[in-house]
Amino acid sequence: MKIGTFLIAAAMLALLVSAGCTDSGSQSSGGGSSSGNSDGLTYSLSSGPVQHYRSDGTCYYRVETVDVRNNGADDARNVVARCNLVDPSTNEVVDTYSKYFEVIEAGDHQGFSVSLNGECGTAYKLEVEISRDEK
Repeated sequence: MKIGTFLIAAAMLALLVSAGCTDSGSQSSGGGSSSGNSDGLTYSLSSGPVQHYRSDGTCYYRVETVDVRNNGADDARNVVARCNLVDPSTNEVVDTYSKYFEVIEAGDHQGFSVSLNGECGTAYKLEVEISRDEK
């Protein structure tokens, strides 16, 4: 009984994790080269920041799916993707989220979804900076 419950939970977790890890292909609305010491690392976005509502009717957060790809010949270690939700009218960063990857193998990619807090009705943009430290 415990093994069956574990297998169901593992399958659900695998589906949840893989949902943000698929290749966005032609759906990519943006992307760019990485920053800092991160040769070969690029990213793509599944869409721009999207406004969502909480159960109490407020709309304080945005969600974005980011795919970080290692196009280099070597594994990338200690990779950090820093996501900034930016108000384009003021160019002010209103919220930030960072995702750490210990290793992204050469030719592989890692995806993740991010929720960032913002004001209702503002058309934010998402800026992503990719860096790594080989130390």
